[in-house]
Amino acid sequence: MILLIVSPVSPPSTGAISVLSSLLDSVFGEIGSVMAKGKAMQTKMRANKVVPFASKVQPRHLELEPLCCLSSCLVRGGCTAVVAFEVFYVLATLLIVIGSMSVGGFKLWKPLPQTFNPWFRHHLFYYCIIVYDVASRFLKFLILHFHAIFQVLVRVHYPFCYVSLLVNLGFLVFSVWTFSSPGPYTWTPTNCLLVLCFAMQIPLQIWAITVVKSCQDFFSLIHVFITMAEA
Repeated sequence: MILLIVSPVSPPSTGAISVLSSLLDSVFGEIGSVMAKGKAMQTKMRANKVVPFASKVQPRHLELEPLCCLSSCLVRGGCTAVVAFEVFYVLATLLIVIGSMSVGGFKLWKPLPQTFNPWFRHHLFYYCIIVYDVASRFLKFLILHFHAIFQVLVRVHYPFCYVSLLVNLGFLVFSVWTFSSPGPYTWTPTNCLLVLCFAMQIPLQIWAITVVKSCQDFFSLIHVFITMAEA
């Protein structure tokens, strides 16, 4: 008979237990770190979620509605009137400029005149008008269509009103000065219409400055009202 002698299994050493424990702690630590990052990303996504504006309106806000509507109607009416005059100005000046440049065949450039009077019909003067028209129309387009950044556009438009005032004042002085000089260009109906557009812009831009300032005051008033209502 063969006897099998089985030696008793020795318990694991203390070093192996500590290594296994460290490994488990590391794994569970990584899992906890990943879960924490996931919760942080979820919280961030919830914070960035756009809250509907209707949910922010409280009954106490409606008590301030008459004051807001009164200022809003005045601001809207003023902005609409300014834009309407600006559109007329742009259309009139562009038609006159394109028509004058097309006389005798359309040319992109003409030689520089030797006397002062022909500068009124030179392409350099027309290009200055076109650049101003494009810049003015582009800003009006942004104001009418990009309501999300309307307040920012109003702040940009305020200094542009002063620029427009100076530009049109320069156009007016230049036109009157050229017509006062001897030369072929005088006060024809077309030239008078162009000069009238320049002259109309001077009081219009002064008025536009007050309208844009009212817009800025309106937004400041809204912020004050919201702060008072939420207090």
